[in-house]
Amino acid sequence: MSAINPPALPEHLYIRLSDERICIARYDALRPAAFAFSVFRPEHSKPLGPNLIHMAESEELLKAPARGSTYVLIDTPATYVPLADFQESECETLYRFCFPKHNQHRIFYDVVGAADSVVIFGLREEICQALENAIDNVIYASSHTALLRHFATKGANVCTAQRFFINLHEKATDIYVYDHNRLTLANTFASEDVMDTIYYALNIASQTGARLTAGDGTPALAATPFYVSGEESRRLAVSREMRRFADEVIAIQPTAEFNRHVIAGTPGVPYDLMVHLIG
Repeated sequence: MSAINPPALPEHLYIRLSDERICIARYDALRPAAFAFSVFRPEHSKPLGPNLIHMAESEELLKAPARGSTYVLIDTPATYVPLADFQESECETLYRFCFPKHNQHRIFYDVVGAADSVVIFGLREEICQALENAIDNVIYASSHTALLRHFATKGANVCTAQRFFINLHEKATDIYVYDHNRLTLANTFASEDVMDTIYYALNIASQTGARLTAGDGTPALAATPFYVSGEESRRLAVSREMRRFADEVIAIQPTAEFNRHVIAGTPGVPYDLMVHLIG
């Protein structure tokens, strides 16, 4: 796909990896109007390494050198640890325990102080090496990290301490639960079907004591809010169906949330990448 707004490329480079597509962005907060974005579709019949080489050679946004590091957002499974319990030396043990099949992965972690949590994630070593052979100065981050930071304060002024966030992307659903700004639960499910997403959300709501309907109008009995973000068609469908079961469902509209920022108005930008860049 050709780049959107290609002239006068900003110097900061971002790449978001997922199985379905690789998103590439150039952005400088001092020159937001120069934001440029493109999508590379890997050939699934080929290993990712050759795909990355082809991407580096063919994508216009990658041909100009980036200033400093290139940030790579990874949409892979992650596990979460309360900040107070985190020990760097235990990262590999925790990750291997949660994802025993990922024995060829390089392991990383992101500290998210705003959510009182640490995200532990990984990427296959061969992919890391292919990226680093094609692109200079790579820094890895989980696609969940910016969302955890953003959601820690979003809706913090509502009557209820507990807040749910449902993020829809590719063929998956992320669910995050907060008590005030503290992350209390996070999970990702493979799910494209609207009712499957509703089922998972309501099951977690039941387990965590969420209040689906308001009580007598007092703040203590206010309904737990459910915020829904991500791909527009799924976001609207999930929000509509979720309102059959819960009183307080808010579909996040990026252009309104980010005051018509150029990134929010660019088609195809994943919500997690959007939050990473604008936030």
